[in-house]
Amino acid sequence: MVRFFMKGTLKSKIGILLFALLLGLAAASTARAQSRIVDIEVQGNRNVDTSAILQQINQAKGSTYSREKVSEDVTRIYKLGFFEDIQVETLSVPGGVKLLYRVVEKAPVDKIVIEGNKKVGENKIRDAITVKLNAPPDNKKIAESKERIKEIYGKEGYGSTVIETETRERGGESELVFKITESKGEVVRQVNFTGNTVFSESKLRGMIRTKKKNFLSWLTGSGKYREELIDQDLSLITYNYLNKGYMKVRVGAPKVDYSKEKQGLILTYPIDEGDRYRIGEIDFSGDIL
Repeated sequence: MVRFFMKGTLKSKIGILLFALLLGLAAASTARAQSRIVDIEVQGNRNVDTSAILQQINQAKGSTYSREKVSEDVTRIYKLGFFEDIQVETLSVPGGVKLLYRVVEKAPVDKIVIEGNKKVGENKIRDAITVKLNAPPDNKKIAESKERIKEIYGKEGYGSTVIETETRERGGESELVFKITESKGEVVRQVNFTGNTVFSESKLRGMIRTKKKNFLSWLTGSGKYREELIDQDLSLITYNYLNKGYMKVRVGAPKVDYSKEKQGLILTYPIDEGDRYRIGEIDFSGDIL
């Protein structure tokens, strides 16, 4: 009797365990179905295309809802730079959940203001700005515009100029302000060369357009570091080496160091002269026609 009782108890326990397991699997299956994303909707966008927002959302239809992944998607949407606020609602719908993204766009840029520029004309700066009016400020376009303005200043010899932006609300209009803090200009105090054996340093200094500051700089405008002159320097040095037969010469952009002692820049141009090519003597033999 005891033996029978033990068997019956074991069978009952196994049955109960199997039943609980099946219930657990069914519950898990139901939970997965309830957390499956069946639809994604975006509301509140007026100027920004819905497709541009959806491209930032990795949670696709048919995938399992994840709060962490939704948070990552919201961060990506914010990085577009078009929105002040983003809220996500999870709605229960037949077959799973629906994600509803409610966005609030930043006010469109009505006006672009430039402040602090004295050494570079406003029209030249405006030509470098790629931000569009009557559209929400685009962070990528703002960064691109700042870089283009800084490049202009670099070519004029003011590479340390700082470009900042801010948005202001004034008279019912949204202004995007480019605040420019111009540098005093980089003064060239010394020009050096490395790797040169064909031409002396004094000869090379005479070739290039970039000159160190001297007592006549106030009259000639020389002594400033300007990127457009650097490009010309490289071409001039290369040209003179080619004329000497150094067909594989390589002239690199100068290393730029700031000297506190000299209170200015020291430029060092690296030169790899390569081998010199010579044309041998041409000899004609045979009958002359």
